[in-house]
Parts: sequence; C-alpha cells; structure tokens
Amino acid sequence: MGDRRLPRLWGPSGRLRRHSRQVEVWTTTYEQILGGEQPLYRFVETTGLRPVRDALRGADRNRFESEFRKRLVTFYPQETNGTTLFRFRRLFIVATKNGANPA
Repeated sequence: MGDRRLPRLWGPSGRLRRHSRQVEVWTTTYEQILGGEQPLYRFVETTGLRPVRDALRGADRNRFESEFRKRLVTFYPQETNGTTLFRFRRLFIVATKNGANPA
C-alpha cells in the first residue's frame, strides 16, 4: 500500500492489535470493464471527484475537468474492443473486539 501509517494501526503493536482478539487484513484488486464515452470520468464524477469538482467555480472548474479528462484517457486508454479496463485496489480490515463472543 505504501502508507507507513497502516502498521501503527494494525501491526503487532498497533491500536487494533492491542484492542482486538483478532485482526484480518487483505487487499483485493478489482477490474471494472467500462464502456462508452469518457467512461472512467463518468465512473468517478459522482463519488470521489465530486468534492474536488464542487469546490471549483467557473474557468477553474472547466480547466480542471478538461485536464482531468485528458489524463484519464492517457492513463486508462480505450481497448481495441471499445472498452476501458479500470483496475483498482481495496484494503479490507476486520477486527474482532477483545472479549467479543465468536460468531
């Protein structure tokens, strides 16, 4: 993951480890097949992109959106079959509290 803060959270001496009977951590890579015009932009515009876009106004917003769309196409090019493959990782952490009864 590259985030040096994670071991402090769930590592051998981390907070979760100290207060949990068991900690499970794993990552999964998803591959979303997207179609249509600007598919990745449409995928993120109503979620992670919204706070950034909503904070900008006028020419700044237009400039940002234009540049962001260009970069998405560069980093996530359309495949020969017309689809765009979007790979993304998710981190999952499940902790069972000390003293909790196992299910």
